[in-house]
Amino acid sequence: MGAKIIPSIRYKDCKKAVDWLCEAFGFEEHLIVPSDTGGILHAQLIYQDRMIMLGSAHEGDEFGRLNSSPLELEGRIRQVFIWL
Repeated sequence: MGAKIIPSIRYKDCKKAVDWLCEAFGFEEHLIVPSDTGGILHAQLIYQDRMIMLGSAHEGDEFGRLNSSPLELEGRIRQVFIWL
């Protein structure tokens, strides 16, 4: 895999996000780690030699408590743009 920078995104309904990203953009599931509560702790989707990582927002784990979805931030988002 040639990805050097891998974005990580939290979703309120990560299962739906995985399905949508795969159907709409052609991503493929590389790794899905389910949570005990029915959400997704961690997912890796690949498209050609690129990867994105995602998970359910606030799954009760330490990492989840440090991250929020744009819905929880009243629409404010974080962005990183890198062109190489």
